[in-house]
Parts: sequence; structure tokens; C-alpha cells
Amino acid sequence: MKHLISILLLLFSMAAIGQNVTIDYQAWNPSGTTCSLFVNPTNVPATGTASGTIEHQRKLGQTVYSNSDSSIQMQTVYQTTGGVSQGARFRIAYNFKAGYSYMIYVTAAAIENTVGLPTGPFMRLDVNNNGGGGSTGCNGPETVNYNPGGSPAAVKLSSNSFQEFQFVFPALGTQPTLEITAFPEVNGGTKTVRVRKIRIVETPPSTSFSITPASVPITCGSTTPVTFTVNNGGGTTGITGYTWNLGATPNGWLLPNGTPAPTTYSTGTTSTLTLTPVCGFVQKNVSATVAANAINYNTTNSGTVSITQPSLSINGNSTLCSGTTNYSINNLPCNATVQWQASPADIVTINSPNSPQTTITMNNNGVITLTAVISNACNGQIPVSIENINIGIQTPTNIVGLNPPLGVRPGELLELDAAENASSYSWSVQGGAILGYSNQSHVTIQVDQCQGQIYNGWINVQLAYTNACGTGYFGEYTTIECGTMFAMSPNPATDHVTIDGRKKNKSIKEIQIMDKLGNVKQVLKYSGDIKVVNFNISVLPSDIYYVKIFDGLKWESKQLKVQ
Repeated sequence: MKHLISILLLLFSMAAIGQNVTIDYQAWNPSGTTCSLFVNPTNVPATGTASGTIEHQRKLGQTVYSNSDSSIQMQTVYQTTGGVSQGARFRIAYNFKAGYSYMIYVTAAAIENTVGLPTGPFMRLDVNNNGGGGSTGCNGPETVNYNPGGSPAAVKLSSNSFQEFQFVFPALGTQPTLEITAFPEVNGGTKTVRVRKIRIVETPPSTSFSITPASVPITCGSTTPVTFTVNNGGGTTGITGYTWNLGATPNGWLLPNGTPAPTTYSTGTTSTLTLTPVCGFVQKNVSATVAANAINYNTTNSGTVSITQPSLSINGNSTLCSGTTNYSINNLPCNATVQWQASPADIVTINSPNSPQTTITMNNNGVITLTAVISNACNGQIPVSIENINIGIQTPTNIVGLNPPLGVRPGELLELDAAENASSYSWSVQGGAILGYSNQSHVTIQVDQCQGQIYNGWINVQLAYTNACGTGYFGEYTTIECGTMFAMSPNPATDHVTIDGRKKNKSIKEIQIMDKLGNVKQVLKYSGDIKVVNFNISVLPSDIYYVKIFDGLKWESKQLKVQ
């Protein structure tokens, strides 16, 4: 019994490699050799088949077995009147497999030797679905198509000596029939085709199994199922099982029934497997082994898993005017923990600092940075933050560019900026004038001129700062230091201007010339104890300009008319 099983397994394995069938009509020697040969389905002895025979049946014309040369004979006639081709055809029931290639060898000859003449008959082979019978009488040759071309083309039999002819059929579809047809050459008269042997050599497609998807990006913490499929690229038949290789446990996968996946798992003859990622795990790659015709084939690739970070963000309002508001994390991985932080810490109270969702309560006006630190995710800790959450009405804390302790000089240009961002701004000034627009975050202010006194007053700058919660106000002032440090002449000027600091014993470190909009047109810098400078202004168009002079501690601004 064991010996029989071994033989059967060997035959099964050979079938996967390719089936070779030989029909030798010389060894057949049927008892009936009349014109009715193959009228009914006839099993002819054949090697390489499970039954030891292969079915034949006539399709048209007369098919006769010749005992004299042990061959199948098919007569052909070309009728010159009307140009009619007549011949014969029989078919063989052979199951051609999809994707397989075939070499068919036919040992054949003509009765008449017509070598060197254009009158020899043709023999062609066709693979198709034309099963069943055809002609039933002994009426001699019947009308047949003249078709010497095609792929493979028909062969012309010119010799009366038997030769083996090769017909190539690459990568066929599923077809159950092989037809052998004999037909005459044009003006070929009456000729006969003789067939002694047919060999069918079957070559299966190359075995190739692959897995899709080949690349499996899984978002960290996702539990969306993934379906893997083994693709039979070579069209291999005889598949008896699929065994999936899922990696050492725990491999991060759940089977369709919800249980943890083992290292290997069989789906029988089903080529697909759906797996669900386990929350918090990094999943192992997936491959498979296919059993076909008693041989195991590994897939040429694996479903390679890569863990990608989710696109995390904080969900909540960017403004809190009063009371409380909620914040949560978009796309938070499963089983992840969250720690909420706010900076500065005194502006709000975080009510649930270690929860996926938190509530903050407003304590003071200001701007905070709210940060959520994500832990226990697939790849460790992921910081997420959102900047500048406005809490309440924003009251500016500083006006950048105004320096109260030192005071300002008469005519000086002050470049001022709001310390915080707002949706709108409104500047106002006493003791000076705003140059340009007053509704920007940056403004230029010119300090008023003195009236001859040493200390002649003060400048007060106010800013109305508006956001979604309302408007806050901030004011700052400083004194105007009257009396000039530097003399400037001539004024108006055409080409040169002289700055003189000798009267107040002031050194000149830098001079800036600005237009009425505050744009700097010239910058002159000096080193050492320079108290008098003369510089060229001829490149300046005629207009009113502001000259700013720096002594190393303070700036003094003067108005210059260029003409």
C-alpha cells in the first residue's frame, strides 16, 4: 500500500510539471478499417493519460486506417471547376489548460512523392472548443477551407517518407479539442495525407505566488482590518492548501474570529485571509506557503508592515473669552495617554490634565500655549501643541520702542510696535503726531517740537487692542527733553548739510535721513569723538525729510527741507 501511495504521489507531482501524451497509430491496428473510422467516439490507445486511451471522432470527410503502413489516411481533392477544396478532419479530446504552452509533434507523410512540385497536400492543427462529431457517411472528401497560414501555419507534405513535424501553441486558454485537418493545394489534384503518430508535450507556466498588498502602512493605533491575498501568477493547478506565516507570537494580529493569531494559520484552499491589527502592537510581516501537487511553494514576497504616525492635532477653540472650554486630540491612537500643559500656567486652570479630553477654565487675560504630550503610542511619545490660544480680552503689556526713563527729543521719530498680536489696532498720541496709518501693529510717531523751555511737556501714546473677546487698552508716556543737542545748517538745503554738536559737547555716532513715511534714505556712521560732520544730500529729491542724530545714548530728530 505504501508503495502504491508513493507511486500516486509521484504521478501527481509529475502532472504539475507537465503532461506528455503519445498516440501511436502504428501500435493500434484496429480491426475495422472502413471509411466509418471515428464516426462514433473512439478511444485510441495513448500513453501519458490516466485511462491509457484518448477519444477520437471524425468531423468531416473520410478517415481511414491503412493496415499496410499503419497510419490514418485522409484524402484531399482540389476541384478546378469552382475552385473547391475538399479534404478531411478528425478531432482529439484533449484538455488544454489555461496558461500552459504546448509542443505538438505529428509524424506524417503524403502517399504521392511531390518533392519539388507545388501540388503536395496540407496538414494543419487547430486547438478549439469544437467538440462532438460531424460527417457520418462514406462520401469521400468534403468541402474544407483552404487555410495554409495562421499560427501555427499548416505544413505541406511533399514526401512519401514519414517525417515528424512540430506545431507550437504558446500560452493557450482552456480548450478541450485538437483538430487535424487535411486539405489540398490549389490545383493540387487528388492527394492523401497519412498520420502515424501524434505527441503532445505540455509545459505548465512558471510557478509564481505573491501576496497583495505587498506594502501595508498601518496608522499607529489603527484597528482597521487588512485583507491579504495570495496571487497565483503562474496559473498553477492542483492547489490543496494555503498556510499563512504570521510571525512569532505575539505578532500583533487577530484572526477573523477575534482570537490572537498564531505563528502559522491555514485557510485550506481559500487564498485570502483578513487580519485585524491589535491595538498598541507593531504588527509582523505576513507571507504564505502554497501546497500544490504535493509541492510547497513560498510566496515571492511578504506583506511588509510599516507603522505610520497619525496626523494628530488639538481640537478646540482658539479663543476663550470667559468660563471654560473643552479640548481633545484628533486621531488619538488607541490606548494612548495624554498629559495636558498650559504656558503661562497662571492664565488658565487645566481641570483634567491626564485625560484624552480636558477642560480649561479662564483665570486671567492673556495668551497661552496649550500642549498635549501623547504617550504609550506605537512609537513612544508624540508632542502636539497649538500656539496662541487667546484667553479673555488681551490687554497689551508693552509698547516696543517707547523708553520712558530716558525721555525723547523734540522732533524725534519713534518706531513703535504692539507687544501682542490682535485682530485690530488703534493708536492715538498726545504730544506728537502719527505718520501714516494708525490701525497697524507698527506705527511711526513724530515728537512735538519744544517752545524754548528746557522741559516742555510730555508725550502719551495709547493703544486700543481688539480681539474676539473685546478691546483692551494700554497707555505709556515719557517726557520731551527740550533744547537741542545738535545744530543743523543750512535748512532748507540743496546739496550739503552740516551737523554740529560742539555747543552741547556732543559726539556724532550715527545720522539717519528718513522720508515722511519713515523710510530710511541714508545712514551715516562715525567712530571716535566726531562733533562736526558735513554730508552730501544732492541725491535726495526735493521734499521734507527727518534727520535723526545719535550721540551714543539718545537720538535727536530734526526736520530738513531739501530743495
